[in-house]
Amino acid sequence: MEKFHCFCCSAASCLSWCCRKSLDFFSSSYKAALLRLNPFCFQLFYFLFVSLLGFFFLRVFDLRPVPKVAKFGASNLDLFFMSVSAITGSSLVSIPMEDFSGPQLVVLIILMFLGGDVFTSMVSLHLERYKLVHEVESGEESRFKSDVELAIQCNFSSSSNNNNNSSSSPNMNFTTTGTEDVSQRIKCLSYMRNLMLGYLVLVQLCGVALILLHLWLSESTRRILQQKRIRPVLFSVFTSVSSFVNCGLIPNNENMMAFKEDSVLLLLLMPLVTMGSTMFPPCLNLLLWTLERTFPREELHYLKENAGQVGFDHLLPLKSSLFLAASGVGFTWLQFVLFCCLQWNSEAARGLDSFRKVIAGLFQSIVSRYSGESVFDLSLFSPALLAVYIVMMYIPSCTFLIPSKKTDLQFNSKERKGRGAEALAMWLPPLVVYPVIFVVLICMTEQTHIYLDPLNFSIFNITFEVISAYGNVGLSVGYSCERLLRVTRNGHCRNTSLSFSGIWSKKGKIVIIIVMFFGKLKKFAASGGKAWRTM
Repeated sequence: MEKFHCFCCSAASCLSWCCRKSLDFFSSSYKAALLRLNPFCFQLFYFLFVSLLGFFFLRVFDLRPVPKVAKFGASNLDLFFMSVSAITGSSLVSIPMEDFSGPQLVVLIILMFLGGDVFTSMVSLHLERYKLVHEVESGEESRFKSDVELAIQCNFSSSSNNNNNSSSSPNMNFTTTGTEDVSQRIKCLSYMRNLMLGYLVLVQLCGVALILLHLWLSESTRRILQQKRIRPVLFSVFTSVSSFVNCGLIPNNENMMAFKEDSVLLLLLMPLVTMGSTMFPPCLNLLLWTLERTFPREELHYLKENAGQVGFDHLLPLKSSLFLAASGVGFTWLQFVLFCCLQWNSEAARGLDSFRKVIAGLFQSIVSRYSGESVFDLSLFSPALLAVYIVMMYIPSCTFLIPSKKTDLQFNSKERKGRGAEALAMWLPPLVVYPVIFVVLICMTEQTHIYLDPLNFSIFNITFEVISAYGNVGLSVGYSCERLLRVTRNGHCRNTSLSFSGIWSKKGKIVIIIVMFFGKLKKFAASGGKAWRTM
């Protein structure tokens, strides 16, 4: 018995030692991988991992026990499709939103929140700060500065023989300034991360509170939610997060078409949509300016004076932020004018008075480039206006016009590229080619549907869906039985509340999933002309 007891103690201690060493190994490997990953690989791994995690929880929780589930189907591919759509902000739907249960809607809220640009920017800031701190603690920064000082001393000694020691003080000032700049940058990254967290929490709390207050005052909107068995609190949180992160998912099947007469709700959502996309850099500059006037700090002054050198793409100089805001307003105004000219008396806007048409048209003009919430049936829109929407969805939300040849905007990400990245970029096709490739692939996977149903599966509708997924917008013309020319073998057709890609084949859905991932990460390959710039 004593031998057995000693054996058990030895085995336990050995197992404990193995576990401790394994944890140390995995911890060191994790830190090493985290430090060596470039931003593209890090975000690719991040979105893939969160998508798979979201799919797991969507699979664990059951859908609502309604008859529609059996007809539409909730396959694993559809659940993964919805997880990717939420994390990338694409808002394409392959399962009716009203079929999701309460826990599944909470999972979608978390996915949308984790995939928003503001939150992912906070993660990038934390990673950048972690790398700088690790470099300082490991002594890499001090070794680098020692090499620089040694080179400076050699240059100084060689130049002193000819110039009588005339250049010593500027070189010493250079090394001191570099040391101060690294520590100041670490402080500023920490301050910026905390500032963005406060901005995110404040905007979300205000959005949820205002939507809840409106639901409490609006009996008609509250009645719609009661008919659809959607709790007001869940609707407020879901809609606020979805609008702010520019996802466009709404927990009812009709999206915002069910609330197109509720102009107050549309007015509440407009600032949320813009504050999480184009107006985020101007709002960030305004927040910094307000805090600097109210609570002056050294970090705020540094961030204001060195906006282009901090390493945070959304922190633009004041001049560039104003150009970004003006470009966003110009694009929205162009779409609104075209809407008034082409859709004012159309069937899509029937039943609305002039005031509600103006509010709904303005809302649709804003979300057509960002979040993809639909307040109208886009299948009834003019093809000319849909073509404009395709262009708006293709143009990134961070694109703006600088009317001068020189700009104070600096792209630190390009400076950090290595030779391998530059060589790879030389051989990659232009960014405009990728949507064409994806459209061709969809036409190959859906060639049977194109032959049997040419009006629904037209090249224009396929292109619209691909560009919507590529731009992570989520607008869709949907599927209509009225456009069906040939009946299927079972002899019946049913209109659905799904996106157009939601009824594609499995191969087509896999391609559109790749398009959504590619659209979320296309900023790492973005390029433009001399005037148009992309963050």
